[in-house]
Amino acid sequence: MNDTLTNLLTTINFGEKAVFENMTVFPILKTQNSSVEYLTLKRSLEQNQLIIEEVSQGGNVPELRAKNLSEKPILLLDGEEIIGAKQNRILNTSVLLPGNSKTIINVSCTEAGRWSYD
Repeated sequence: MNDTLTNLLTTINFGEKAVFENMTVFPILKTQNSSVEYLTLKRSLEQNQLIIEEVSQGGNVPELRAKNLSEKPILLLDGEEIIGAKQNRILNTSVLLPGNSKTIINVSCTEAGRWSYD
């Protein structure tokens, strides 16, 4: 496990659970005044710190490659739409991209019929 995550996990506790019908939620509480700095998808694209591209020349519908050019982690949230490449896609899960990394991310198609760069 990387040091950033290990350090973060030592600064949290779980609060009293809250139950409603068939759902239970446990709040996550920080025990120290520490912060994890990260960029959002929008901010990282605006600052040219993130490149999202097809995994290969031919592409693969359920996958894209994310290149984090920043020293900071980049947080991609489940449900965010990525527009462009060979077709628009939506993130299937939230992902925290480590700084200066390349990561394959799982996505789903949000438009039918287009499989060319736009």
